[in-house]
Amino acid sequence: MNKKFAVKIFKIMNDNIYKKIAELPADKNAVLAVILESPVSAEIGKKALFVDGEMYRANGCIGAAACDDTSGDLSYYHAAEICTAAETKSNSIIEIAGRSIFISRLGSTPRVIICGGGHVALALLRILKSLESETVVIEDRRDFADKAAAAGADKVICLGFEEGLKEVPQSSDNYFVCMTRGHNFDIECMRAILAVPNAYVGLMGSRGRCAKMRADLISEGYPEEAVNAVHAPIGLKIGAQSPEEIAVSVAAELIQVKYEVSRKGIFDREILEVLAGKKDGDVGTNPGTNAEAGIETAGTGYVLCTIIEKHGSAPRAAGTRMLVSADGIVAGTVGGGSMEYEVMLKSQELLKSHEAFYIMEASANTADIIDDGLLCGGRIKVMLEVI
Repeated sequence: MNKKFAVKIFKIMNDNIYKKIAELPADKNAVLAVILESPVSAEIGKKALFVDGEMYRANGCIGAAACDDTSGDLSYYHAAEICTAAETKSNSIIEIAGRSIFISRLGSTPRVIICGGGHVALALLRILKSLESETVVIEDRRDFADKAAAAGADKVICLGFEEGLKEVPQSSDNYFVCMTRGHNFDIECMRAILAVPNAYVGLMGSRGRCAKMRADLISEGYPEEAVNAVHAPIGLKIGAQSPEEIAVSVAAELIQVKYEVSRKGIFDREILEVLAGKKDGDVGTNPGTNAEAGIETAGTGYVLCTIIEKHGSAPRAAGTRMLVSADGIVAGTVGGGSMEYEVMLKSQELLKSHEAFYIMEASANTADIIDDGLLCGGRIKVMLEVI
């Protein structure tokens, strides 16, 4: 999305917009905009979702006097400005037409594609599984492919590398890790990988092997900038020797790139599954009522809590989300400790009231830090939405 963004399809949704986010294909990116402050009180809390030239508006109008068209619609006429800002200011508050708007550039869940199923790949799989990363292993040897499946890979493709890489859905959130058994296989993988979108490309091997790979690719006409951007040798420099240690260095580099390069807000998978109705949360059998707690709510009976500002040493960044029901926290976190407890209590108050939108601040004061044994304080501003 860039300054040339234009709304090609405009849709008004009667359903909650987070169900649409949950249904987005893996190769789609989107921008979510929510009005926090406005001179028109009825606009506060309204939201719009932009997906590759399509705009979805839910819960009423975004800066519009009427909901049957785009007349005066802030999100429609400022779509390019909102989407362009999200490229560099994702998970932040911008000012447009006298309104404060929280924008979040949403991407699909990062997917790690490992080419090769040797000892380091298996060790890396075990680490990535603990990090809840989606993993795909491509391995042409059946016995090694079976070991990758046993190690916890979400998907194993037992084909040649070039053919196997064609089976992976294209996405700018794909992280490619090349751990094959030889230079010829490395080249085969790199030719295919450099031709598709990616967030990261890494190659395991000695400095000499990596230098030869670069030289060969450049001589074949691949852009020098793209070739030099490959992390080769792969992994952070921690002096790793064993397969397990090398796997730790690679996982650390993947995490580093994820947070340094990506400006996207990733929804906790469990939160989206609950909001999309694919998974039950901690509320009663009637999604709008919690009889035991004596709480009657509208909608699904959840409050989505999103950090919109972080100050000081608060542990979670803007864009982090948590889902709360009348029974407590369903999924996600906004940092734990007293701040999270304060947000949870306010969310449960909202479920008892008729308010659907609220912005609050939570902080860990000196007493909290000492009593709870916390190492970080700071404060957060959180947007609460009854869904």
